Amino acid sequence: MAVNTVIPYGTSSAADPIPNSVLKQIVDVIAPFITELFNRSILAGHFPATFKEGIQYKLAVMAFKVLHGRAPSYLGPLVRVAAVSGRRTLRSADTNRILVPPVTSTTVGSQAFSVAAPRILNSLPDDVISAESLPTFQRQLKRHLFC
Repeated sequence: MAVNTVIPYGTSSAADPIPNSVLKQIVDVIAPFITELFNRSILAGHFPATFKEGIQYKLAVMAFKVLHGRAPSYLGPLVRVAAVSGRRTLRSADTNRILVPPVTSTTVGSQAFSVAAPRILNSLPDDVISAESLPTFQRQLKRHLFC
């Protein structure tokens, strides 16, 4: 297993004060166990709130980029705005709400980008979603998720 061993010397995490020099020496031994623990935690749905917020942040930014034509073109069809021509006008058509497609599998389907990204965007306040630029959106999103 290839493990990234680029760890700055003389620093450590405030949450885990093990010196990085020690981590560098044992990284190959502990990496498989930490990977297994991480994967099992994710599968069981148990993970730190900051990790969940980090994923929500990445998905929301990618969805914002899709809506503004700044993401890879293959993601475009996966995120659609709620205003669809041919339907009667709803109050939601004037907002920045995104269509969430129906899910057939609750375990895998709800984790798909086409489902997770619209759910996250729709859960954000209007002032965050209506940001005019990516940097403004990112700043407001961070304030909303992490404060």
